[in-house]
Amino acid sequence: MLREPLTNAKTSSPTKAVLACAMKIADQIRLGKIMPLQKLSEGPLSEQLGIGRARIRAALDHLAYSGIVERRAQSGTYVRCLSLADLVECSAFRGLLEGFAARDATKQMPRTELKELEKDAVKLDTQIVTHSVSWPRLRDMDVAFHLRISEHCVSANIRDMLQNQHFITRYLSAHRQLNLPTVYQRAEGKRYPSIPTHRDIVQALRERDADRAERVVRDHVWRSIQMTVVEYAELNKTDATVVADAKAQLERLDGWLGKPAAVSATGPRSP
Repeated sequence: MLREPLTNAKTSSPTKAVLACAMKIADQIRLGKIMPLQKLSEGPLSEQLGIGRARIRAALDHLAYSGIVERRAQSGTYVRCLSLADLVECSAFRGLLEGFAARDATKQMPRTELKELEKDAVKLDTQIVTHSVSWPRLRDMDVAFHLRISEHCVSANIRDMLQNQHFITRYLSAHRQLNLPTVYQRAEGKRYPSIPTHRDIVQALRERDADRAERVVRDHVWRSIQMTVVEYAELNKTDATVVADAKAQLERLDGWLGKPAAVSATGPRSP
């Protein structure tokens, strides 16, 4: 009897079926059906989701690698309590990796695909401003846009890491514990006009300017997460601990990705 492959033979990354299973488990956590610090067992999850235990086991391995659950020796697998620091760290890492991928895409992406990518960018930016589709749909479109660029990265390791980082940030951005709004969920008129759009990224790729492409992508990620942290602090402005943590996370973000050139010396509005 043939066994289902659980990893890609060429890269050792999880298969699409395993990633889909991991996302189903993550959604159960996000929706509050599985609580923070709750123990996860393969048997009950297999029965609940109607998925074989081997795939459940591989999905839990991926979630552990992603930091969403943790393996405890002699005890089992438990849901981690996630923090604002987790979101900032993952987003910053993603920004660095996407910058590297964008550099390669300036050389590797064909003109024909750039035209298709531009169509996606125009559609995505328009829907962000008009709020014409749901947040989950926008999130998935955004992930697809960025992963399409990463496909042209020469390094298979960076491609695999980016796939994992998008999985993590997709999960964290909707996690109940943080209740974090995003650039896409802001009320009309609250979105910062200076955030580099997806069309700006395509323009840099079209110009075949590797330095600019890397900078625009990093600025795009920096401003998106900066807005999220600031908004989170505003929602919790009566909690001095939360406000102090948000300021500390913004400083860490600056250290990793650097402030975009358009940001003044005084920086963005503090939480």
